[in-house]
Amino acid sequence: MLVLCYGIPKSGSTLAFEIVKRMLITAGHEQEIFWNDRKDPEELDPRRGRNFIEGVTRHKLNRIIETIGPSRMIAAKTHSSFPNEMFPWLEKAQSLKQLQVVASYRDPRDICLSLVDSSQKARERGRGAFSRVEGLEHAARKIKKRTEEFQKWGALRGTLALNYEMVAFSPDSAIDRLESTLAITCDREEVKRYAFQEARTQKNKAKNNRHEEELSDAQNAWMLEMFGEFIDRVCKAEDRQWFEERRTELLA
Repeated sequence: MLVLCYGIPKSGSTLAFEIVKRMLITAGHEQEIFWNDRKDPEELDPRRGRNFIEGVTRHKLNRIIETIGPSRMIAAKTHSSFPNEMFPWLEKAQSLKQLQVVASYRDPRDICLSLVDSSQKARERGRGAFSRVEGLEHAARKIKKRTEEFQKWGALRGTLALNYEMVAFSPDSAIDRLESTLAITCDREEVKRYAFQEARTQKNKAKNNRHEEELSDAQNAWMLEMFGEFIDRVCKAEDRQWFEERRTELLA
Protein backbone atom coordinates (compact mmCIF):
# COMPACT_ATOMS: atom_id res chain seq x y z
CA MET A 1 0.00 0.00 0.00
CA LEU A 2 1.13 3.51 -0.84
CA VAL A 3 0.71 5.87 2.13
CA LEU A 4 0.52 9.22 0.38
CA CYS A 5 1.19 12.18 2.66
CA TYR A 6 -0.27 15.28 1.07
CA GLY A 7 0.01 18.72 2.58
CA ILE A 8 -0.28 22.40 1.81
CA PRO A 9 3.31 23.72 1.90
CA LYS A 10 4.20 25.09 5.35
CA SER A 11 1.29 23.23 6.98
CA GLY A 12 3.52 20.81 8.89
CA SER A 13 3.30 18.21 6.13
CA THR A 14 6.97 17.26 6.39
CA LEU A 15 6.62 16.60 10.11
CA ALA A 16 3.53 14.48 9.47
CA PHE A 17 5.35 12.57 6.74
CA GLU A 18 8.35 11.86 8.96
CA ILE A 19 6.05 10.61 11.73
CA VAL A 20 4.26 8.31 9.27
CA LYS A 21 7.53 7.03 7.82
CA ARG A 22 9.01 6.22 11.24
CA MET A 23 5.76 4.62 12.38
CA LEU A 24 5.88 2.28 9.40
CA ILE A 25 9.53 1.41 10.04
CA THR A 26 8.92 0.56 13.70
CA ALA A 27 5.89 -1.50 12.65
CA GLY A 28 8.10 -3.64 10.39
CA HIS A 29 7.71 -1.90 7.03
CA GLU A 30 11.16 -0.83 5.84
CA GLN A 31 11.01 2.30 3.72
CA GLU A 32 12.63 1.73 0.33
CA ILE A 33 13.45 5.05 -1.36
CA PHE A 34 12.68 4.32 -5.00
CA TRP A 35 10.74 7.31 -6.35
CA ASN A 36 11.58 11.01 -6.27
CA ASP A 37 10.51 13.40 -9.02
CA ARG A 38 13.05 16.01 -7.97
CA LYS A 39 16.20 13.94 -7.39
CA ASP A 40 17.63 10.61 -8.47
CA PRO A 41 16.72 8.21 -5.62
CA GLU A 42 20.17 6.62 -5.90
CA GLU A 43 21.75 9.95 -4.98
CA LEU A 44 19.66 10.39 -1.83
CA ASP A 45 20.93 9.56 1.64
CA PRO A 46 18.94 6.43 2.53
CA ARG A 47 18.68 7.63 6.13
CA ARG A 48 17.18 10.99 5.19
CA GLY A 49 15.85 10.55 1.67
CA ARG A 50 12.16 10.41 0.92
CA ASN A 51 9.84 9.24 -1.81
CA PHE A 52 8.42 12.39 -3.37
CA ILE A 53 5.76 12.70 -6.05
CA GLU A 54 5.45 15.86 -8.10
CA GLY A 55 2.55 15.85 -10.52
CA VAL A 56 -0.03 13.21 -9.60
CA THR A 57 -1.21 11.04 -12.49
CA ARG A 58 -3.01 7.72 -12.58
CA HIS A 59 -0.18 6.12 -14.55
CA LYS A 60 2.43 7.27 -12.04
CA LEU A 61 0.50 6.13 -8.98
CA ASN A 62 -0.26 2.78 -10.62
CA ARG A 63 3.46 2.20 -11.20
CA ILE A 64 4.28 3.09 -7.60
CA ILE A 65 1.49 0.93 -6.15
CA GLU A 66 2.56 -2.01 -8.30
CA THR A 67 6.18 -1.59 -7.19
CA ILE A 68 5.19 -1.57 -3.53
CA GLY A 69 2.89 -4.59 -3.84
CA PRO A 70 0.19 -5.76 -1.41
CA SER A 71 2.45 -6.87 1.46
CA ARG A 72 4.37 -3.63 2.04
CA MET A 73 3.42 -0.15 3.22
CA ILE A 74 5.64 2.65 1.93
CA ALA A 75 5.18 6.37 2.48
CA ALA A 76 5.59 9.11 -0.10
CA LYS A 77 5.13 12.85 0.15
CA THR A 78 3.42 15.23 -2.27
CA HIS A 79 2.25 18.83 -2.46
CA SER A 80 0.48 18.24 -5.77
CA SER A 81 -3.21 18.16 -6.57
CA PHE A 82 -4.81 15.74 -9.05
CA PRO A 83 -7.11 16.02 -12.07
CA ASN A 84 -10.80 15.96 -11.16
CA GLU A 85 -11.39 12.95 -13.38
CA MET A 86 -9.01 10.90 -11.19
CA PHE A 87 -11.28 11.22 -8.16
CA PRO A 88 -13.32 7.98 -8.57
CA TRP A 89 -10.16 5.97 -9.30
CA LEU A 90 -8.36 7.37 -6.24
CA GLU A 91 -11.34 6.66 -4.02
CA LYS A 92 -11.55 3.08 -5.28
CA ALA A 93 -7.80 2.57 -4.72
CA GLN A 94 -8.24 3.82 -1.18
CA SER A 95 -11.21 1.53 -0.53
CA LEU A 96 -9.14 -1.44 -1.80
CA LYS A 97 -6.27 -0.53 0.59
CA GLN A 98 -3.89 0.06 -2.30
CA LEU A 99 -3.67 3.69 -1.23
CA GLN A 100 -4.03 5.62 2.01
CA VAL A 101 -4.03 9.41 1.92
CA VAL A 102 -2.93 11.41 4.95
CA ALA A 103 -3.73 15.09 4.36
CA SER A 104 -2.04 17.74 6.53
CA TYR A 105 -3.58 21.13 7.20
CA ARG A 106 -3.13 24.18 9.41
CA ASP A 107 -4.79 27.49 10.12
CA PRO A 108 -4.16 29.38 6.83
CA ARG A 109 -3.10 32.49 8.75
CA ASP A 110 -0.24 30.55 10.32
CA ILE A 111 0.62 28.94 6.97
CA CYS A 112 0.95 32.39 5.39
CA LEU A 113 3.18 33.66 8.20
CA SER A 114 5.41 30.60 7.87
CA LEU A 115 5.50 31.01 4.09
CA VAL A 116 6.63 34.62 4.43
CA ASP A 117 9.40 33.49 6.82
CA SER A 118 10.56 30.88 4.34
CA SER A 119 10.52 33.37 1.46
CA GLN A 120 12.76 35.74 3.40
CA LYS A 121 15.22 32.94 4.19
CA ALA A 122 15.18 31.80 0.55
CA ARG A 123 15.99 35.29 -0.73
CA GLU A 124 18.84 35.59 1.76
CA ARG A 125 20.29 32.36 0.37
CA GLY A 126 19.65 33.53 -3.17
CA ARG A 127 17.63 30.43 -4.01
CA GLY A 128 14.71 28.31 -2.91
CA ALA A 129 11.18 27.41 -3.88
CA PHE A 130 9.60 30.16 -1.79
CA SER A 131 11.84 33.04 -2.87
CA ARG A 132 9.20 34.58 -5.15
CA VAL A 133 6.61 35.06 -2.40
CA GLU A 134 6.34 38.79 -1.77
CA GLY A 135 4.59 39.56 1.48
CA LEU A 136 1.51 38.39 3.33
CA GLU A 137 -1.10 39.22 0.69
CA HIS A 138 0.82 37.38 -2.02
CA ALA A 139 1.18 34.38 0.31
CA ALA A 140 -2.55 34.44 1.07
CA ARG A 141 -3.50 34.34 -2.61
CA LYS A 142 -1.28 31.31 -3.14
CA ILE A 143 -2.60 29.51 -0.07
CA LYS A 144 -6.24 30.16 -1.03
CA LYS A 145 -5.78 27.94 -4.08
CA ARG A 146 -4.04 25.34 -1.94
CA THR A 147 -6.98 25.06 0.45
CA GLU A 148 -9.15 24.11 -2.54
CA GLU A 149 -6.67 21.37 -3.44
CA PHE A 150 -6.64 20.15 0.16
CA GLN A 151 -10.43 19.87 0.04
CA LYS A 152 -10.18 17.53 -2.95
CA TRP A 153 -7.78 15.17 -1.17
CA GLY A 154 -9.90 15.30 1.98
CA ALA A 155 -13.06 14.60 0.00
CA LEU A 156 -11.83 11.08 -0.79
CA ARG A 157 -13.65 8.63 1.47
CA GLY A 158 -11.14 7.22 3.95
CA THR A 159 -8.62 10.09 3.86
CA LEU A 160 -7.17 10.95 7.26
CA ALA A 161 -6.93 14.72 7.75
CA LEU A 162 -4.39 15.79 10.38
CA ASN A 163 -4.18 19.24 11.91
CA TYR A 164 -0.71 20.70 12.48
CA GLU A 165 -1.70 21.68 16.03
CA MET A 166 -2.29 18.02 16.87
CA VAL A 167 0.73 16.64 15.03
CA ALA A 168 3.19 19.16 16.49
CA PHE A 169 1.81 19.68 19.98
CA SER A 170 -0.26 16.56 20.78
CA PRO A 171 1.64 13.92 18.77
CA ASP A 172 0.25 10.97 20.74
CA SER A 173 -3.24 11.88 19.55
CA ALA A 174 -2.00 12.04 15.95
CA ILE A 175 -0.25 8.68 16.35
CA ASP A 176 -3.47 7.18 17.76
CA ARG A 177 -5.35 8.24 14.63
CA LEU A 178 -2.59 7.01 12.32
CA GLU A 179 -2.34 3.62 14.03
CA SER A 180 -6.09 3.17 13.69
CA THR A 181 -6.14 4.24 10.04
CA LEU A 182 -3.11 2.18 9.01
CA ALA A 183 -3.99 -0.80 11.26
CA ILE A 184 -0.49 -0.93 12.73
CA THR A 185 1.14 -0.65 16.15
CA CYS A 186 4.32 1.39 16.32
CA ASP A 187 7.03 2.27 18.83
CA ARG A 188 5.66 5.73 19.55
CA GLU A 189 8.53 6.85 21.77
CA GLU A 190 10.99 6.10 18.97
CA VAL A 191 8.68 7.80 16.47
CA LYS A 192 8.53 10.99 18.55
CA ARG A 193 12.27 10.94 19.26
CA TYR A 194 13.05 10.68 15.57
CA ALA A 195 10.46 13.18 14.36
CA PHE A 196 11.24 15.92 16.87
CA GLN A 197 14.97 15.43 17.43
CA GLU A 198 16.50 13.90 14.31
CA ALA A 199 14.34 14.38 11.22
CA ARG A 200 14.74 17.46 9.02
CA THR A 201 11.26 18.93 9.05
CA GLN A 202 11.84 22.43 7.60
CA LYS A 203 10.35 24.15 10.64
CA ASN A 204 10.54 27.91 11.10
CA LYS A 205 9.33 28.89 14.58
CA ALA A 206 7.40 25.73 15.54
CA LYS A 207 4.79 27.82 17.37
CA ASN A 208 1.06 27.25 17.52
CA ASN A 209 -1.49 29.94 16.71
CA ARG A 210 1.13 32.40 15.51
CA HIS A 211 -1.52 34.68 14.08
CA GLU A 212 -2.72 35.62 17.56
CA GLU A 213 0.56 37.45 18.25
CA GLU A 214 1.86 38.37 14.81
CA LEU A 215 -1.11 39.71 12.84
CA SER A 216 -2.55 43.17 13.24
CA ASP A 217 -6.32 43.54 13.67
CA ALA A 218 -6.59 44.72 10.08
CA GLN A 219 -4.54 41.80 8.72
CA ASN A 220 -6.55 39.31 10.74
CA ALA A 221 -9.82 40.83 9.49
CA TRP A 222 -9.07 40.47 5.78
CA MET A 223 -7.59 37.00 6.28
CA LEU A 224 -10.75 35.93 8.11
CA GLU A 225 -12.75 37.21 5.16
CA MET A 226 -10.62 35.10 2.81
CA PHE A 227 -10.28 31.96 4.93
CA GLY A 228 -13.15 32.17 7.41
CA GLU A 229 -15.04 29.12 6.17
CA PHE A 230 -11.89 26.96 6.20
CA ILE A 231 -10.95 28.13 9.70
CA ASP A 232 -14.44 27.60 11.11
CA ARG A 233 -15.39 24.36 9.42
CA VAL A 234 -12.04 22.58 9.15
CA CYS A 235 -9.63 23.96 11.76
CA LYS A 236 -12.20 24.46 14.51
CA ALA A 237 -15.04 22.03 13.83
CA GLU A 238 -13.38 19.23 11.79
CA ASP A 239 -16.61 19.31 9.78
CA ARG A 240 -16.70 16.26 7.52
CA GLN A 241 -19.63 17.76 5.62
CA TRP A 242 -17.28 20.40 4.17
CA PHE A 243 -15.45 17.59 2.38
CA GLU A 244 -18.64 15.75 1.45
CA GLU A 245 -19.92 18.82 -0.37
CA ARG A 246 -16.83 18.78 -2.58
CA ARG A 247 -17.07 15.01 -3.04
CA THR A 248 -20.60 15.38 -4.39
CA GLU A 249 -19.40 17.99 -6.90
CA LEU A 250 -16.48 15.83 -8.06
CA LEU A 251 -18.57 12.70 -8.52
CA ALA A 252 -21.20 14.66 -10.43
